[in-house]
Amino acid sequence: MTALVFGLAGVLFFQYVPGPLRWSARALWVIAAVWLCFMAIQQLRSVRITAKKLVFTLILGCLAYATLGLLCHVFIKLMSVRDDRIAPRVITSLAKEHKLGIEAMLNGTGYEMYDREIGWVPRPGYTSSDIRINSQGVRTLREYAIPAPNPESRFLCMGDSFTFGHGVSDTETYPRHAEQLRPGTEWINMGISGSCLTQALLHYRKSGRHFGGKYVVIGFMTDDAKRTVNCFRAFVTPYNPFTKPFARYKDNVFSIEPNPYQDISDYNRLLSNERQEIERLLEIDYLTWSRQSATTNSILRTAQYIYETMHLERNIEALLAREPRKPRKIRKLPSDPYGRLTWDPSENRWNMSTGDGDPYGRAIWNPDSPGFIALTRVFDVFYNEIITDGRVPLIVIIPGPLDVQNHRKQLPRLYETLVSYLKAKQYRYLDFLDALAMRHQDDLSYDALFYQRHFRGPINKELAEEIIRAFQLP
Repeated sequence: MTALVFGLAGVLFFQYVPGPLRWSARALWVIAAVWLCFMAIQQLRSVRITAKKLVFTLILGCLAYATLGLLCHVFIKLMSVRDDRIAPRVITSLAKEHKLGIEAMLNGTGYEMYDREIGWVPRPGYTSSDIRINSQGVRTLREYAIPAPNPESRFLCMGDSFTFGHGVSDTETYPRHAEQLRPGTEWINMGISGSCLTQALLHYRKSGRHFGGKYVVIGFMTDDAKRTVNCFRAFVTPYNPFTKPFARYKDNVFSIEPNPYQDISDYNRLLSNERQEIERLLEIDYLTWSRQSATTNSILRTAQYIYETMHLERNIEALLAREPRKPRKIRKLPSDPYGRLTWDPSENRWNMSTGDGDPYGRAIWNPDSPGFIALTRVFDVFYNEIITDGRVPLIVIIPGPLDVQNHRKQLPRLYETLVSYLKAKQYRYLDFLDALAMRHQDDLSYDALFYQRHFRGPINKELAEEIIRAFQLP
């Protein structure tokens, strides 16, 4: 038992062993592994196989597998509330919260309103204890003049729930903080909770342009990558039941596909015939997470989650005294209009990443994946349209709890390929994780920065300060 515990500890925690002790720890780990193999062989040699023992062993193995599967299922249910990386993606019916969300949209009681082109938008005139949506569909305490009296002082803030300000009051969103920091300016909060980059682009085209203004913030929380190429939010997060337009890159062709539900009455069909509608949406959702084999088995999904969150590949590489695997190097600088390659300034060359097989997981950041190519194409279209309109764009990368957690563990950023792409394209961008880490180097804990997986009010103020600085305003 001691050898087994020591062997598992080596695989799980070896990277934390101090340098001077690593070779002695490796020797002990090898001894433990050899001892376990020796004892296993001894046990096998001493066992007399009979039909009764074989049947008993099979029954015991099935019971153990069923018990482990049940424990993993409970673990997934409990952990999916805190970390949607492990949330079940295989759905054949709607959960209770899905149905409540759809009914609220159909009845007009929620703050989300159906929109054919965008999927959903804030409901004009909606008011609650801490949220007010004006008649223009903007979260604010006032109305904005159209056209802008002074375009030079008007900013459009496009984005998702981090822009909208989920979990904070109207006065604690980053656009509101920016207005207070720069008196005389107008920062129009056009964030849509639960949305993605594709929806932000379409929202800009449909509603953003007519507000005028010189500056446009493209807010991009890193979780938006998988949403951008997804048509039904329930496939990537367990709490949003709405369909939406999505970016697609298939057979070397990029397109923005329309909302699968072209009328709000389509949701009645979803409520009345869940299984058939979900199967149809699965076919449309060309990169759906639900098609990955690991998601259909609770044990495999739990094992994959532990492997990723514990970063076991780093422990194994350290244990075996191997250098971490590096992306394959490209000898020649090629022309790559689709952003599949990343520029490595330390080696002065382009690199190709390998990634894994999960199109909505880490592989969404693999420059070779269709999801990443579609994502970068949306950035290209959005950024260039803003410039064509005579405005100044700024891409703001907003880190989520997972990004901050990885930074605390001194792990590389999952979205580093996107940063490399934006640099190579010479786009104006801000990676807020840099400023966040510098401002809060003494405490980067979840409770210090986040509430309900979104920034607290004071952090939104810091975000506003960094955006103002990035625009280099006079």
